[in-house]
Amino acid sequence: MRSSADVVIAGGGCMGCSVAWHLAQRGITNVVLLEREPQLGAGSTGKNAGGFRHQFSNSANIELSIESIALMKDFERIVGTPIDFHQDGYLFLLSKSSNLETFKRNIALQQRHGVDVRWVTNDEARELSPASRARRIAPPTVSPIRTA
Repeated sequence: MRSSADVVIAGGGCMGCSVAWHLAQRGITNVVLLEREPQLGAGSTGKNAGGFRHQFSNSANIELSIESIALMKDFERIVGTPIDFHQDGYLFLLSKSSNLETFKRNIALQQRHGVDVRWVTNDEARELSPASRARRIAPPTVSPIRTA
C-alpha cells in the first residue's frame, strides 16, 4: 500500500475515474483513487439511468457535457475499450406555464454553445413520445425537445 501520492481522489465513480484518467493523460501517475464500495462505479454512477445530455442552465455544465459526449463517441479509439454508446435525444415536457421563461433562457444559452435544441408543438411531442399522450402538456401549444 502506498504511503504517499501526488494526488488523492475520493470516489471511484465516473467523475473520480475520469479525473484519474485525465491526470494520467497529462503524465501525472502517482495517483491514489479511494473508493469505499467493493468495486468502482457502484455508488451513484452505477445507479443512474445512463443518459448524456447538454441541457443545463450554466455554461460550465454545458461545455463539460459537450466534451464528455465527444469522448464517449470516440471512446474505443481513445481509451481502447468498446462501450455501448448511442444517442437518442431528450424530450422535456413542461407541466407549468410558469417554467416557460426559464426554459427559453436555458435553450438560448444552450444554442449559443452550439447545442442542437428545438421547440416542438404538443402534437410533435406526442408523436415523438407516445407515452406523453396521457399527460396534459403546458403551455397549450409548445413543448421543448432537446436533442443530444
